Amino acid sequence: MVQNPSRNYHVFYYLLEGANEAERAKYFLLKPQDYHYLNQNEQFSPEGVNEKYEFDRLRRAMSSVGFNANTQSTMFSLISAVLLMGNISYISRHAYHSDENAYIENEEVVDLVAQLLNIRTEALMQALTMKRHVMKAETVITRFSVSEAINTRDAMAKCLYNALFHWIVLRINQALMRKDVSGSIGYYIGEDLEQLSKFESRLERSQAPGYGHLYNFS
Repeated sequence: MVQNPSRNYHVFYYLLEGANEAERAKYFLLKPQDYHYLNQNEQFSPEGVNEKYEFDRLRRAMSSVGFNANTQSTMFSLISAVLLMGNISYISRHAYHSDENAYIENEEVVDLVAQLLNIRTEALMQALTMKRHVMKAETVITRFSVSEAINTRDAMAKCLYNALFHWIVLRINQALMRKDVSGSIGYYIGEDLEQLSKFESRLERSQAPGYGHLYNFS
């Protein structure tokens, strides 16, 4: 099957290419080709697209439906966290009780994601590498295999992305019920919600069935 050469997730590119230097530092932004979730597609910046103009237009549209500066900053932090999460890589180490134990190879990326999500780095690292089993009255914590850890990483990214966009849709619907607002935001969100299902499907193709282990670690 021939892959469609057009790029996906336009809002991602507007942020990555349109943010100013202060925003790039604040959200730890890289170039599109440096993200695992984006570099599967070779078309990063289509000819004739002014990413900064589109990013400024997106922010004006967000403001028109009541997304203040703090809310927008939180949204951009989440988007950056999702993209960076895909760059977390693992190595395998052997132990006497297991043939394969997953350890994070680039812990500095986990630290950046944790900062963006405003959570403890240690807690995120545990959630990305360990699972909890309850056996009778005893709780046993073991490490994921590398494949299980990758599945967990991708499932977390999917959950964050999914929750963010469904929250955005809810907020837009509330704004539409209160007053007439610009249709600009509908263009961006409608466009990326169409990509949401593609993003989810792509992650699901690499995941083992079930995400229950994500919610068992406290």
